[in-house]
Amino acid sequence: MSLSRFRLWLPVTAMTLLLAACVSLPDRDDRLAVHTLRVATTEAIALRSPVTLRIDLPLAAPPLDSARLVRRQASGEIGLLSDVRWNQPAPALWQQLLLQHLSDSQGWQAVVTPSSSVRSDVRLSGVLREFDYRTDDAASGAVHITFQAQWIDERSQRVLATQVFSHSERVDREHLAIVEGFQRATDVLLPQVLHWAIEQTANADADAPHQ
Repeated sequence: MSLSRFRLWLPVTAMTLLLAACVSLPDRDDRLAVHTLRVATTEAIALRSPVTLRIDLPLAAPPLDSARLVRRQASGEIGLLSDVRWNQPAPALWQQLLLQHLSDSQGWQAVVTPSSSVRSDVRLSGVLREFDYRTDDAASGAVHITFQAQWIDERSQRVLATQVFSHSERVDREHLAIVEGFQRATDVLLPQVLHWAIEQTANADADAPHQ
């Protein structure tokens, strides 16, 4: 494990221990309605960088690392929404959304995942700190997504930049409304991550020695 990834794991491990005492999870997740999130149409970037970008699987503490939709109650208790789940674990879903959105922009020579045999120049790593639905004393709640990103040079393994992307959406308590809230939050955050990634790439290209 690289030093940068180890440092990301430290707060995740601490969060896992903290949540262990207050998580209430149902035993079964079969016969659940399956949902996913989509990527909005992305306009191609005028100037493509010659580098290859790798999108790592984000770290996440339980139960955020599962395919279930996490519910945080006003009392602090953490549970799972009944009857619904994602089509894959939340970190893998977020990775897939990032991969598609950044790839569709055509801003890099290639955008790949760690399973690809293509050698990458830089990578986007990070921690999915929030991907949950929170209830309050009102008749509604809110969806929260927080992604702590790291931009890492593959050759030196040096962290070049960090950024926290966070957004919340007020939603009704019906399951479909909650899923739609996740979609709206995703539509806000993905362009922000793309813009930031383009900035980091441009900075690196400007600092690179010219032949």
